[in-house]
Amino acid sequence: LWLGLYYQIPAKLLVEVLGLSWEVVERVIWFVPFVILSIYSSYSLTKSWLGVLVYTTSTYILMVVGGGQMGVAFGYALAPLVLAWLIRGTNQLMGGLLLAVQLMFDPRMAYITLFGVVLYYLVTDWKKVRLIIIPLIIAFILNLFWIVPIIMSGTGEYGDIYTGGEMVEFFSFAKFENAISLFHPNWPDNIFGKVGFQRPEFMLLPILAFSSLLFSKKPKILFFALLGLVGSFLAKGANEPFGIVYLWLFEHVPGFVMFRDPTKWYLLIALSYCVLIPYVLNHFKVKWVVWLFIVYWVILIRPVWLGKLMGTFRPEAVPGEYIELKDFIYEQDSDFKTLWIPSRQRFGFVSKNHPALEASTTAELSKSLLIEKQVKYIIVPYDDRKELFIEDHKYAPALRAELIEELDDISWLEHNKIGNIDIFEIKTN
Repeated sequence: LWLGLYYQIPAKLLVEVLGLSWEVVERVIWFVPFVILSIYSSYSLTKSWLGVLVYTTSTYILMVVGGGQMGVAFGYALAPLVLAWLIRGTNQLMGGLLLAVQLMFDPRMAYITLFGVVLYYLVTDWKKVRLIIIPLIIAFILNLFWIVPIIMSGTGEYGDIYTGGEMVEFFSFAKFENAISLFHPNWPDNIFGKVGFQRPEFMLLPILAFSSLLFSKKPKILFFALLGLVGSFLAKGANEPFGIVYLWLFEHVPGFVMFRDPTKWYLLIALSYCVLIPYVLNHFKVKWVVWLFIVYWVILIRPVWLGKLMGTFRPEAVPGEYIELKDFIYEQDSDFKTLWIPSRQRFGFVSKNHPALEASTTAELSKSLLIEKQVKYIIVPYDDRKELFIEDHKYAPALRAELIEELDDISWLEHNKIGNIDIFEIKTN
């Protein structure tokens, strides 16, 4: 709902009125502005092109953009700018406007940025925390167009899948060594649930960042070092050490319920390192050290240059069966829902008249409950991207075969196929 203001109106004008292709429009309203905003924002905070390099091409944001999470990406891009204005505290109106825009793009990124601002004042001068009150009020008022409907609709319908501690443990993909080295656990495949092994070459990043404490004990440096440590601790989620702390925060601290995926806290690490690493490198009097780091960074993110990143970095044709499935669902007159097991494939059709639900297993499938929820079809997706049926970090097609066999044993389901997609219709008689 909060993203609608930004992309629905331009899409309506550019696609439907002017007739431009969506392939062009999505670049115009999403990807190009993200790159420009991320560069400008990170430079505003760091005043360093090295800081821009670290911030705009970290493995975390590359995975976010590759996954098409552009609301999160814009919130990430705005974070340095919002942080810079709020910690200065000289123009609360501008700080409030920037925070309002970030809040519109992604409330979680805004929450984390505010967390960083509060931490800054606690480290430097805790009495100045009051300076964020007016920006908060401005941001809140300007976002009432989506906040009020969210409040009115309530949150009880989400259940344990969004608010339960078990889901936090499931989504805690990053370990502490991943987080502190600014290494995204899904790098570079970006497949949900497929966690890569720690790359030792990334461990130089925290060594560089925290060596800044050897050069200065100024409050600003102490703050960014603390920011990196806190971000690393939170980004690992329920994993050790002291994973129970994150679970306690998730259950008791207002707003933490938004972070069942703890990797969002990588934002704090990126903010920390984009300041600290250039600070350290600039203390060396020879320029070759800076160039050596640039070469090192290029090697770190080499999957970008080698064309190995998936998602939005590589055009993919939609499998024919998913086009047929879209036609099959769309052309039916009645409104109904589909249930995808274990989850909806990225090309799976969904609309307001045909919402999609997800279930990780067949456990506790109830005919009466599915009918009550207006579910007409249970769909087992064709996993052409090898990202849904994962076991021990590897693609396991046997899991799909076992799932289909389980569904075949249910008497009130009728099995059909569209290409490689298995569809089970719920018999109402």
